Amino acid sequence: TISRSSYRMKTFIVLALFISSVFGYADGPGSCTVPGAGMAAAPKDATNGGFTVSGLPSGDYVPGQSYTLTLKSAANTRFSGFIFYGESTTAAATVRGGAFTAGTNQQIVTMCNNFGTGSTIGHTAAFHTANGTTTTLTWVAPNPGKGPLSFKGVVVETYQTWYNLTPTTVTGPGSPSSASTLVVPVLAMIVLAMFF
Repeated sequence: TISRSSYRMKTFIVLALFISSVFGYADGPGSCTVPGAGMAAAPKDATNGGFTVSGLPSGDYVPGQSYTLTLKSAANTRFSGFIFYGESTTAAATVRGGAFTAGTNQQIVTMCNNFGTGSTIGHTAAFHTANGTTTTLTWVAPNPGKGPLSFKGVVVETYQTWYNLTPTTVTGPGSPSSASTLVVPVLAMIVLAMFF
C-alpha cells in the first residue's frame, strides 16, 4: 500500500511537472524559432490564423532606417505570445539582419543573439498576461551586405493553438533583384551609345 505522505509527494511532483511544461515559457519565447515547450507539436493548420505584419518596406530597406511594424489579427483574435525575426536568404549559415528595439511588453530574445545581436524579438510575461490583439515592433535595418531578408515568426493564442506567420521577403541594397533594376538601364544606354 502507498502511504498518504508518499501519495501526496507523487501528486505534487506530477502537478509540478505539468505546470512547468505548460507555463514554463509564459515569460518569453523558449527557443529561437518556436516559442517553447508544452506547446502543440505543430501549428493549428497551414494558415497564418489571420495574423499579419504590416510596415515592412515594399522595396529595398534603407540601411540604418527605423521601421515601425504592426503585428495584429484581422479578426481581433487575442494572442498571448510571439517571436519575430528577419533571416538572410543568401547567407550559408543562419544569419538574421537588423535589430529590434523592445517596446511595451516585449523583449529582445538574447538566446538568439548568435544569429545577430538584437535580431529576434518576442513577448514578455506581461504580454502573455495582457493577451492583446496587436503589438507594435520597431526594427532598424542592417548595414549594406545582408542582402534580402525573409521575415518569419510565430504567434501563439494558447499553448495548443499557434500559427506560423506568412514569410515576407524584403530586398536590401546590393540584392540581385535591386541590382538588376540598375544594370539593365545602364546596359541599354551603352548599347544605344554604340549606335549613335
